[in-house]
Parts: sequence; structure tokens; C-alpha cells
Amino acid sequence: MTRFNGEGALDYDQRITRLVPGYELLHQLSASQLMGRLGPEARVLLVGVGTGSELLLLGSLCPRWQFIAQDISADMLAQARRQAELAGMAARITWWEGPLPADSMACDGALCLLVLHFLPQEQKAALLADIARQLRRGAPLLLADLMAAQDDDERAVMGLHAHRAGLPRCASEQMVLRLAQDFFPSMRNRPGTCCRRRALAWVGAIFRRSGSTAGWPSACEWGQCRQPEIPSSVSSACLMGNPPA
Repeated sequence: MTRFNGEGALDYDQRITRLVPGYELLHQLSASQLMGRLGPEARVLLVGVGTGSELLLLGSLCPRWQFIAQDISADMLAQARRQAELAGMAARITWWEGPLPADSMACDGALCLLVLHFLPQEQKAALLADIARQLRRGAPLLLADLMAAQDDDERAVMGLHAHRAGLPRCASEQMVLRLAQDFFPSMRNRPGTCCRRRALAWVGAIFRRSGSTAGWPSACEWGQCRQPEIPSSVSSACLMGNPPA
């Protein structure tokens, strides 16, 4: 994807906060959720780490954590590496370009933020299987992605927000068109379907903003996964997750 390579990688940090409502809050909540579930020493997998927003935040808050920073874009990883070196945390990071390995890296937790909506349904399931293989049993995984629109106005609202955040009107209108054409949003109230099929048990929704949701699955043994009902309406930033099973 050209928007994650070359110039697209260089201006990503300036662009993404205008495109995703609640982007910074999502990262802060993700950090709190992981810190509340993991100990002072942990090995954390960051899937689709991009330019490293979650990496830098978690690295500053948890000085004894180790990280595996994965992405398929060499240019995005280069940006993340430069920022990590400036922050003095490069020694705690293993960089992984490309698909996750076949062998488990025995991670204590993982984040996969704003990644799955780029993948068709079967590829979502395959990526979740790859992530599940990297996690210890019961290790938490936080997912956050674009969800299917609830009504005809939701995408227009996202475009309006992007424009109010500083995106030119023509670019915000183009964004709304691309949301319909270039993305594969997850279905609302069914976030656990792929998780259940890929050795992950859905735990609950913890955060919802216009157009997106975040929630906690946990790693489990094949054949022992469960999928509780997820409320059809959850207020923005409402914490509802339970500890991983």
C-alpha cells in the first residue's frame, strides 16, 4: 500500500490523528489495559506497529518490558526504529519485517490496532491465527478496527470530523469514498467470530468511537474458546473488558 511507503510513511503521524477519531485516547486506553493485566516484566507483540506510536508510549511507561515490533512496511518500521533510538529504547525491541514466524515467540500480550480492516475476512482469520500462535495461553490481545457503519450518516460524520481536525475538505470527502471502497470493516456485534475460529476467546468490548471499536480476546486452547454476547450499544471509552480466561 503506497500510503505506508515512501512519503506516505513520512507523513503518517501527522495524517492519522486527523483520520481516526479518538486515536490518541485509544492508545492511552490500550496502554492502561495492558499495564493492568501484565506484570512489570513482559514480552509484548505489536502487530502492524507502523511508525511506533504504541511502542513509544508503552516503552516510556513500562521500562522493563521487551517488545517485538512487526510490520510489513519497511518504511514504516524505519520510522519506528528512528524514533525508538531517539527515545533510548532500541535495545528492548526486536524488529520483525513481514509475516509473523511459524514458531511461537511466547509473548505475554499483544496489540493489533487499526490493522484488520485492511484485510478481507479470511485474511483477518489467518492473521489472528498467526497472532494466537505467538501468545502464551491466556495472554491478552487488544484489537481495534474500523467497524461496519451503523447508519447512512456515520461515514459522513467521520469525514466531517477529519475536516474539522484539519484535513482539507476535498481530502475528507475522498476519505469517505475510500472507506467504502478500500476497506474491509468488521461486522458490529460479531467481533469474536474470527477469534473463536483461531484459538482466541472473545472477552469483551472496551472502547468505541465513531466508526471503530476495541476489544479484548485472550489466547486459549483449540476447542475451548467461548464467545459471550457483546452489547449492541457501548458508550465511547466505556471499559467493559474482563480479565482473560
